[in-house]
Amino acid sequence: MNDEKPKPATRHRVGDLITVKPAGVVTGPDGTTHVVIRGAFYLDQVGTFIVDGTKVVVE
Repeated sequence: MNDEKPKPATRHRVGDLITVKPAGVVTGPDGTTHVVIRGAFYLDQVGTFIVDGTKVVVE
């Protein structure tokens, strides 16, 4: 049984860079999936991204 609470969404603006863990997975609002080898990911559109299982809302 999984008793973990869902992670709250974080809010950012278009153009922000977010740090992603090595081999992190980012799913964009349009359904595209990116694997980030290292470094950061550029939030390039409005919508909800899923970054390593955490919702990131871009306004």
